[in-house]
Amino acid sequence: MVDSKTCTWLERARTRLTNRWQSLPHGILITGPEMIGKSVLAFDLARIMLCETDQNESGCGTCASCQLVEQSVHPDLHVVTSEASENFLPAGFVRHAERYWLEKKSTSTRKPSEQVGVDSIRALNQNLSATANLGARKVVIFPKADQLNHNAANALLKLLEEPTRDTFIMLVTSAAHRLPATIRSRCIHFSVKGPSSSVMATWLQDEKGVDPKTAAQLSETGLGPFVITDFIEKGVDQTLLELLGSMRDGEPVVSGFETLKRFFEALGDEFVLELLQRQFLKQVRKNAGAGVLSENDTKTMDRFIEIGEVRESLRTTIDSQLALEDMMIRIQS
Repeated sequence: MVDSKTCTWLERARTRLTNRWQSLPHGILITGPEMIGKSVLAFDLARIMLCETDQNESGCGTCASCQLVEQSVHPDLHVVTSEASENFLPAGFVRHAERYWLEKKSTSTRKPSEQVGVDSIRALNQNLSATANLGARKVVIFPKADQLNHNAANALLKLLEEPTRDTFIMLVTSAAHRLPATIRSRCIHFSVKGPSSSVMATWLQDEKGVDPKTAAQLSETGLGPFVITDFIEKGVDQTLLELLGSMRDGEPVVSGFETLKRFFEALGDEFVLELLQRQFLKQVRKNAGAGVLSENDTKTMDRFIEIGEVRESLRTTIDSQLALEDMMIRIQS
């Protein structure tokens, strides 16, 4: 697990959370840009809440509870996320989350779900109803709370309305608008800011050993630091820079599915679609600021909407390649 103390942009949010954790309500909503370390903050807070010595800084690190958290086997720490998140989560999160991947346990041939279903929340509710195994508290982390489907969100709402004693539920998301207003209203809200480009460049050099030129290029992408480090570790950071370069001074590359296929394969469908959608929106905003919206801008917004619809559909069991090919046909028409 990443040490949040090395992530200087998280210091303010970390101080706000850890200094007042004993007075926090049971529902905590942590929001901010994608992949800047919000889940790391949640994990830090969980460590403090579960520590047997009630230390505010980071937990004592030596008690039985702290040791179990570090070994990712603490029975009172619950992580709930989709099966498809497995490749994007730290190993510690995965080990805690596996107990709620109920459908995955039944078959190995099914496409991993992009959503958190109601059965997972029911299993969570059952586990939370039991007395804490260690100490007095139970902590739940949703690293991507916007993955909750409709029924799961309703089930979670009941948990927030009638929480079990000494239970803290932390919802982490970069898309709070996807959560029902009823859930958001039952949580205290903490907003976390990402690093500036200069801070990110320095961090990439000092913590990840990235050369200064590449660090400067990557830090100007506007992406979260952990998105970038994930691509670096996978060896596809140059592919990322190539895609961004193709977008920089003109219309995004939308000449056909085959053109984008290798980017989808290397960087992931959801990520590439997000970048394309962001670029289309950037074009419209630029022209709107100049007061020169045209028929082409309307078409660009249509493309933005088309991509958004596909992004939502990919959260289901739809065949992703067919969906992407169909999208490319429509946005080129």
